[in-house]
Amino acid sequence: MYRSLAVVILTAAMLAGSLTIVVPEPVAALELRAGPFSRVAPTETIDDDLYIASGRVSIDGHVKGDLIAAGGTVRVRGQVDGDALVAGGAVEIAGRVGESIRAAGGSVTIEGQVGGDVVVIGGEVEIVQEARVTRDVAVTGGAVLLRGSVGRNVIIGAGRVVIAGSVGGNVVVRGGEVVVESTAAIRGNLTYSSERPVTVSPNARISGRVIQEAFPVRPMPSARATRGFRLVFGFVDFLWMVVLALGMIALVPRGVATAADALRARPWGSLGWGMLLIVGIPILVVALVVTLVGIPIATVLLLAHLLALFASHAAAALAIGRAIVSRASPYAQVAVGVAVVAIATNLPIAGVFLRLIIIALGMGAVAIAFWSRRQAPPTTPLPVVAA
Repeated sequence: MYRSLAVVILTAAMLAGSLTIVVPEPVAALELRAGPFSRVAPTETIDDDLYIASGRVSIDGHVKGDLIAAGGTVRVRGQVDGDALVAGGAVEIAGRVGESIRAAGGSVTIEGQVGGDVVVIGGEVEIVQEARVTRDVAVTGGAVLLRGSVGRNVIIGAGRVVIAGSVGGNVVVRGGEVVVESTAAIRGNLTYSSERPVTVSPNARISGRVIQEAFPVRPMPSARATRGFRLVFGFVDFLWMVVLALGMIALVPRGVATAADALRARPWGSLGWGMLLIVGIPILVVALVVTLVGIPIATVLLLAHLLALFASHAAAALAIGRAIVSRASPYAQVAVGVAVVAIATNLPIAGVFLRLIIIALGMGAVAIAFWSRRQAPPTTPLPVVAA
């Protein structure tokens, strides 16, 4: 999961960086804003697309193009003529959106008028009674409450779903708990499936058919299948780690050996620095990307972080291999160390924690070795004394 997150952040940084390169500043009509708090005032008009990222984002004015916003809290109370692409911890869209809304957040509230579709992924999603969606609604979330008006179809998948609004087309609902309240008005069919008995109020107006589908239950794998999967995964895990470690030994043997020496000499220091880097570097990269100005620095920093991550496996494996077979060649030591790492990190439950510890040890050792090399005084040749 950690490597996947790094790849996603790197991709976003590269895309954003390419945007600043392809679109020169004098020609670009779009507007970029970032900072601790960013706002479009009620009297302000943005004549084109707006890209905005901040801890708190407030859109109270008029955006004539598309809105792309991200932040801890995002509130849109003004007017957006184009699409709204919004992500944040708490998202509230109470203004008018001319095209579609695509939103993701811990909590998402739709209150205004939407000229297109609404697509939402969130922990808690509410489409309030005053909301008017011209076309379709598709929602995935933990809890979904639909009280507004939808012109066409609705598709919802969530832990708890409450339908209490007006839908001009069909409704498809799948959830742990599904409730259709008395204020619901559905002109098409209602297709539902639920873990619990579905509650449909007798006063709910459903013009089409009510179709119940079996709730999909995913079968549990057998113990034999689980053991087989663990063996295959463990072998693949060992294979990619040994190829990576042997490649690092072949390309930078001195660097890997220096990091392994640092790990054996300072194991606790390596662990502490490694944990700090694992947590701190991604946070710093995201902070730099959000500022937009720091995207080039974030890209370089993330690339260095990924290289250190790869080198950490080789350094930890070499240190372990040296402790077990001290007189063997570095390649044999790495192979033995990788085998120990692969077995330990694929143990049930404990393997996840051991993998994190090994990555932290190796990454911290790489950092210590790099810093020690930077701090080492340059060697100067001895003066030659004439006879």
